[in-house]
Amino acid sequence: MSTRNAQLTELYLRYRLAEQQRFYRARAKQFQKARNQSRLTAAALLSGASVAGALGGADVADARRWWAVMAGVLSAMATALTSYEAVYGFDRLSREYERTIGSLARVEARFPSEAGARITRADTAELIRRSEAVLTGEVDTWSRQTAAASIQPGEPVPVASPAEESPPPEGRKADP
Repeated sequence: MSTRNAQLTELYLRYRLAEQQRFYRARAKQFQKARNQSRLTAAALLSGASVAGALGGADVADARRWWAVMAGVLSAMATALTSYEAVYGFDRLSREYERTIGSLARVEARFPSEAGARITRADTAELIRRSEAVLTGEVDTWSRQTAAASIQPGEPVPVASPAEESPPPEGRKADP
């Protein structure tokens, strides 16, 4: 029995956990890269805005208005980019993926993995249970809220009452 458990455990560690850790590392790097790109681009836009402001202040090429417009446009673009980065949450998403990698490593470290160690059915079941709990719990806040609000088997599906529905658009009749 221990040989089968050892094989199952090896397959699970190699093809489930290691693959998930690779995926999470790649996603964390992707979000870190996106965060860095957005911050560097915003910094470059703000630098351009300050140069345009300085050139407008010096009235270079007798185009003060155009320099002022350029400074305003570049500043607005930097603000929009910074807002997008903050709303999307590149940094937060990267940290969540890194936390999941750490949690999976802790689960794996608790498992008896020494060569020749006897792996019982309970050990294998506990490894899988803990690992899957980490993988299920790692999902972003939106997914956690969705999972918490999901409909349980046997529960009726909520349907909007006719009073809650919005009226049909102009020119269309309501379905009976």
